[in-house]
This record gives sequence, structure tokens and C-alpha cells, in this order.
Amino acid sequence: MAYMIPSSADQNSGLSYGEATLFELFNALPSQYYVFHSLRWNEVRPGSRKRILSGESDFLFYSPDRGIICIE
Repeated sequence: MAYMIPSSADQNSGLSYGEATLFELFNALPSQYYVFHSLRWNEVRPGSRKRILSGESDFLFYSPDRGIICIE
């Protein structure tokens, strides 16, 4: 099984039906995969500490042998 982060999909957390279905399918991947769900990132723009860009990816996959892929 893949390493899922977070480790479970809570239906009450606002997951769509599709995301919950994919979460369960991706959980069945081999253990070489790390799958991050709803991964958020932030960036501070140069020259300003107040302007922050933020984003989120539905799923991010990491494998030491294959690299990184994001699915939105």
C-alpha cells in the first residue's frame, strides 16, 4: 500500500465523491509511492512580507524512482 498523507479520507472534510474514490484507488499503489492529498503551499513574493501566494494540489505523488507528479 502507498504511504497516504493524511492517512485517511474523511468524508466530512469536504472531499468530493471523485476525490474520495481516487484516494481509495491511490491507496492501493505499491509502497514505493507517497501520495499527499490536498497539499497546500505558500510563497512570499520578493520585496514584500505581506503578499502571499497560495495554492493547493488535489494529489501529489512522489516516488524516488519516478519523481513527482501533481494532479489537480
